[in-house]
Amino acid sequence: TVSTSPNIGGGGALIKYSHVQFSGHNEFVNNFVSKELFAGGGLQLFNSSAVFTGPVVFRNGTAQSGGGLAISMSQVHFHSSVLFSFNTAALGGALYLDLSSTLNITADATIEHNRALQGGGGGGIFISQSTLYNFGFLSVNNNTADYSGGGVVIEFNSTFANIGQLNVQNNNATEGGGIQLYYGSLFVCKGQLRVIGNTATNAGG
Repeated sequence: TVSTSPNIGGGGALIKYSHVQFSGHNEFVNNFVSKELFAGGGLQLFNSSAVFTGPVVFRNGTAQSGGGLAISMSQVHFHSSVLFSFNTAALGGALYLDLSSTLNITADATIEHNRALQGGGGGGIFISQSTLYNFGFLSVNNNTADYSGGGVVIEFNSTFANIGQLNVQNNNATEGGGIQLYYGSLFVCKGQLRVIGNTATNAGG
């Protein structure tokens, strides 16, 4: 367990120019990034790769981007269960991907009760110039964004490919209560999709 660690990038841990593999049970809990414009309250990867073969929890993390996990110019693979809960950030309350990053989910993943603050977006997930593949069972539920994409924001030529099962439920935002796409992005669904009970105060409930 990595917990209670203030930092300027990767509150719990920062991985740069490296490859790591996490096995067993891992937790990133109560971590935060103490300065503005830095990312990854629980964990940040920069120009790196990570493989999770055991269950992992990201809880109660805080950052400017990616309250639980921030991925930049990196690849991450979740091959076991993952939980993001009660994380906060301006962009990507739970999870933030940018700069040609790739996230692969092949197991059960739950993203719930996270929030994007300060007029930001992606209460659960924020994807910018990157790709997310879901081959497992992904639930994005009960997340909030002060502005856009209560559940998910997909922007700047990003791709969200759902090959497994995706539930987006009971999220809320000002615009795009469940999912919001911007600027040439692509949402592909070849599996099962349930978008239920999301709300937006302005448009795109």
